[in-house]
Amino acid sequence: MTSDMNLMPARWWLLVAALLGTAALYLALQLETDNRLDRMLEERGEAALTYQRFLDTYGSDEFIVVGFTGKPLFDAPALDAM
Repeated sequence: MTSDMNLMPARWWLLVAALLGTAALYLALQLETDNRLDRMLEERGEAALTYQRFLDTYGSDEFIVVGFTGKPLFDAPALDAM
């Protein structure tokens, strides 16, 4: 009987830890981030002005990454194909 009494506090702590972990996981899944570059710059700083000039010139800061495998890209036949 005394061994059951000694395990009781450990079980309660385990239950409390599981409940807190579940609540923390739920709240963490609700987080959203805004990683737009204009949010990271001072409103009227030099970097913001440079970024605005870039947007005025190119229209967007989106980009695409293209990967390929195979023959070398800068060989004469490959360049002729482009």
